[in-house]
Amino acid sequence: MMKQRLIYLILILIGLLLVSCGPSKPGDEARSNCVPYDLQIDVNDSKLTVAFKNDCSSLTSGYNIYISEDKLSQQYDSTFLPESVKPHNFSVFPGDTNPDDGVEHYIASGLQNGRLYYVSVRTVFSDRSLSFSSVELPVVVTPKGEITLSIRYKGDNDGFSFNRNTYVRADDDSNDIYYSSKNGKDFLGSPTRLDGFLRKSKLRIRPIRGDFSSVVSQLEQESIGKGAERVQVRAGD
Repeated sequence: MMKQRLIYLILILIGLLLVSCGPSKPGDEARSNCVPYDLQIDVNDSKLTVAFKNDCSSLTSGYNIYISEDKLSQQYDSTFLPESVKPHNFSVFPGDTNPDDGVEHYIASGLQNGRLYYVSVRTVFSDRSLSFSSVELPVVVTPKGEITLSIRYKGDNDGFSFNRNTYVRADDDSNDIYYSSKNGKDFLGSPTRLDGFLRKSKLRIRPIRGDFSSVVSQLEQESIGKGAERVQVRAGD
């Protein structure tokens, strides 16, 4: 009987030891200190790259990246998210393959061009609980690059289809933009100005100048704003 009690006592002690040494749940301080920051987003055709930093010293499993058509930060400003809110990553994103640069990069594909998304990141702890949300950024996924337009009906590149990502004729039903010149002034116009049955585009000259890379970086900080069916363009616009 004594031997049996001794075995029970040893098993109880082992159980208590395992419980006392198990992983502890992160507190509010850890959840606050482990919030991803310096969120940067680079858009491209049907995809975007999410870059962010994190100085978390707690035990973590990785990150969840949320790409939603709704503003999640307004609905869920705590560390709790309902089961219905799914991250873009199917499994926890452990971080990229270059941990030494201090920046994580996550590539999200399969997105719809022209659609407004809201992007945010949360740290996932070892017990699968979440940190508070990073800042949530709005972004429109779209092809990005340079095109050269000739004056309408004067060359092969007189129109461009953003949906097809290729040059088309100015009067093609998939054309989105054309270039014209009148009285020494240059314009970009919506195809509906040529024919009311063609596509309708809204154009706006942004108050940004510089080379292509610097313009793109500044565009990401600008609001979209309203547009017109024809805008006058000058060198550097």
